[in-house]
Amino acid sequence: MEVLIWLLVGYGLIILQGVMSARDRYFSKRQIEIWGGNAYSFLQHGGIWSDLIIMTPLVTYLLKKHDFPLLSQSGSLAIIISTAVVLTFGKMYRENGKKFPEAHTHDGKTTGAGILHGIYSVIVLWIFLKFYFGEISPSPTVKELFGVAVLLSIHIPLGIIKFTHKWKLTLTAIWQIGSVWILIWVVTGIRIAQTVGL
Repeated sequence: MEVLIWLLVGYGLIILQGVMSARDRYFSKRQIEIWGGNAYSFLQHGGIWSDLIIMTPLVTYLLKKHDFPLLSQSGSLAIIISTAVVLTFGKMYRENGKKFPEAHTHDGKTTGAGILHGIYSVIVLWIFLKFYFGEISPSPTVKELFGVAVLLSIHIPLGIIKFTHKWKLTLTAIWQIGSVWILIWVVTGIRIAQTVGL
């Protein structure tokens, strides 16, 4: 049941972001050009494509394979941490959206699509925090820990990239990608060491 609910919620939130972006006239490059804007569209956002083809299926797999006591004490802590992380990054993206407007943030504000993306991100981060740090059963295998780390490592740069020639890889983006990659692999290494009994 959790799997079906997640599929509906996960893909539903992505579709609703597209709908909200279209209402905001930020869905496609063409829609932005019609009103004369200079911004990144919803469809140019690499993270949306990664959410569709990597993150939602990955969370679906984890929910199908493992029992996540999401409302346990560690689950409650994970939701608080997830929310704090997403709000912190949301503030940073909102500031960046003043210079580089996009479907999720522009004019110094988080859009409806941005709020929905934040909700999606909180849920996904909540699941991954439980996967790495919570009590789930069965415990993750070394193969799963490694596989999840690889897929997260692919997702991180896609979450920042905009599919347009206007987008440039900045020092800030490199710092974000690199620091999150280090975090992912350090945590994965620790969990693998615990799993094999080192």
